[in-house]
Amino acid sequence: MKKITPPTIIIDTREQTPLFFPACVPTRRATLKTGDYSIAGYESEFTVERKSLPDLVNTVIHDRERFERELERMQTYRFRRLLITAPWSRVLSGDYGFSMANGRAVMASVHAFEVRYGVPAVFVDGPQAAATRVVWWAHYFTREQHLAATTTTTPRLGTVRDFSIP
Repeated sequence: MKKITPPTIIIDTREQTPLFFPACVPTRRATLKTGDYSIAGYESEFTVERKSLPDLVNTVIHDRERFERELERMQTYRFRRLLITAPWSRVLSGDYGFSMANGRAVMASVHAFEVRYGVPAVFVDGPQAAATRVVWWAHYFTREQHLAATTTTTPRLGTVRDFSIP
């Protein structure tokens, strides 16, 4: 298979503390309509909204309406994720040290958002793991786009139609 050029990660200019990507990953700052991270050439198809734990709690408690409008806009994207830079157990614990918010209520909101807006939430152990996840998603998204553009055979291996019960 022909090697695909690494995708350029677009970082929204409003992202106050952007993730740090390795030097081998091309990045650039630009204003995105939705989300914090995207891929050059796929800005209207790929979006990742990143939330730190304090940002998530604040958003759920104090800025919910604005955030739900963001999630509504994300529904039009082929690839959309809510990337939370804290383990789910930490979110659930409610032991934040900066808020008296109930951890179960915060998690319930996250799960409701996933179902209501079709935006999967992914929990990772900090910013470095978040950057790695964005890079992998961008790689596989662009790879699949390349394969779809150069392949005419369907269905691809791994579909339900590949398996039959005798």
